[in-house]
Order: sequence, then C-alpha cells, then structure tokens
Amino acid sequence: MARLEFPTSTHGFGVAEALAMGAVLGTLPKRLEVWGVVVAQPSNCV
Repeated sequence: MARLEFPTSTHGFGVAEALAMGAVLGTLPKRLEVWGVVVAQPSNCV
C-alpha cells in the first residue's frame, strides 16, 4: 500500500490497491474473479 501514501490518480492503482480500497469502503462483492492477460513487449512481436 506504499503507493497510496503519495497523491495519484486512480489510474495509478493496481489490483491490490483497488481491492484494499473496496474493503475499506465496504463495497467488495461476495465473489470476485480476476483475470490476467500477458502481452509481449512490442520488440518481441513478429
């Protein structure tokens, strides 16, 4: 949560920060699915 100590827009939040904020605000759903997508760096693309 170190990033939350410095002013930033919500675009600077990661998944952990977003979940922590939801927990503090009491707005977390009963069930949450998190999907991740790995994208190669443009230099690795053919």
